[in-house]
Amino acid sequence: MTQETARSAPAGAPASPPGARGVYVALVLAAILGQMSGAMPTAALGDIALRLEASASAVGFAHSLCFLLGGLVAVVVASYADYSSRRRLLIGSLVVTCVGLALAAATPNVEVLMVARVLQSASGAAFPLALRVLWETMPPERFGRAMGVITAAYGGVAGIDSLIGGWLTDHGGFRAVFGFMTAFGALALYAAVRAVPGSEPSRDGKMDWWGAAVLCLSLASIQAAAGMADGPVRWLLVFAGLGVALFLVFVRVEARRANALIPARYLLSRRIWPMLLTSVLLLTGVLSVINYTVPLLAIFPAGGYGYSATMMTLLFMVPPCAVTVLASPLAGALAPRVGWLRILRLSLAGVAPLIVAIALAHRSQWVVLGLVILLAAVNSVALTALNGLSVVLAPQGKAGVLPGINSACLGLGGSIGIALASQLSGRAPSPGDSPTAGFAGALWMAAIATALALVVSFAVRERRDGEL
Repeated sequence: MTQETARSAPAGAPASPPGARGVYVALVLAAILGQMSGAMPTAALGDIALRLEASASAVGFAHSLCFLLGGLVAVVVASYADYSSRRRLLIGSLVVTCVGLALAAATPNVEVLMVARVLQSASGAAFPLALRVLWETMPPERFGRAMGVITAAYGGVAGIDSLIGGWLTDHGGFRAVFGFMTAFGALALYAAVRAVPGSEPSRDGKMDWWGAAVLCLSLASIQAAAGMADGPVRWLLVFAGLGVALFLVFVRVEARRANALIPARYLLSRRIWPMLLTSVLLLTGVLSVINYTVPLLAIFPAGGYGYSATMMTLLFMVPPCAVTVLASPLAGALAPRVGWLRILRLSLAGVAPLIVAIALAHRSQWVVLGLVILLAAVNSVALTALNGLSVVLAPQGKAGVLPGINSACLGLGGSIGIALASQLSGRAPSPGDSPTAGFAGALWMAAIATALALVVSFAVRERRDGEL
């Protein structure tokens, strides 16, 4: 599949724009801030609870607010970008994020921290907006590589953010972490104000706020159900059923609206729903392995590798993130020539076998380390392809909504995967089982999810010539 060349020409750009390089740098910084806002405070959660004299559950809830709301913000803002200036929306989201970061650095209690984390969820708009601006400002031959870099930046910043977060927590507490993030946010905001060009709305009419509200409620319900995977089954079923019911309502409502958020015929077409389901299944498997099961196995003393948290980060988190930074731009450069869909399927064909190999060799730490690095590289190729497909398969006149929904689906998949992995790995082993039997079960779950992702990817249909 070749990349679409039709672009909406940016209008209203600042006089003497600094050029594509300045825009590119600003978008990369915005994507990094989006990643940092969600993940970097993780290392400081214990310090937050101690210094604010708050319970671990309250601190954890405040932390999860940014992840949950960030995915919803991505859907709404990316959809509204069709009707408003992308520059104004990106700058606005960065301003709100910086205010939230500064408030968190000065917070006197956990209640104010919750408000701060809600404000920081505005960073969820950074990635889909960055893809949209990139699509409008980059020539076709440079879009793929540039998008790969932004995908890598949003996916982990080579693990350096985790190391910086841990070091700052050890030497200055959680306020130093949020202070550093505030300064970085100010830098990203300055770059965006200076470099990102203005743009006119690409679609007439009004934003479908009712459709956006129902879709967000549906996604929020499903994410809440994922978070209850290790809780009472009845509440899991209630929220999962509510999410599915609201999604069906969304499809029905959109079929009757002239200004639908995304027309039902597109949402139900093989161009869109299989791609979104592939995103959910891929992240359900891979994120649970790289961000939960293997790191937990690395610090597990009985049957695990018994590393400290610092050594675990250096060995099992930094190298996978670093290889992502290298692989994503290469995948982005190659995909427009080979085909986004072909690259997706080829990479997915390697993901499940690698996770199966990790499950079989999970007691051998050095084999697992090598396999996890390979898994991160192959997964970064698949993620780059999925992000590219969300742009090139979007219906004309609705270019913003699909990247936003895809971003929310990636977050949903990660939530489901970690929830399931935590339930499986936390089970007490049966008599005669290995102490790490729970970890093996979580790895097999991930292998099944990624194998299903490969199967579903074959249902994705390319855009036909002349098709909207």
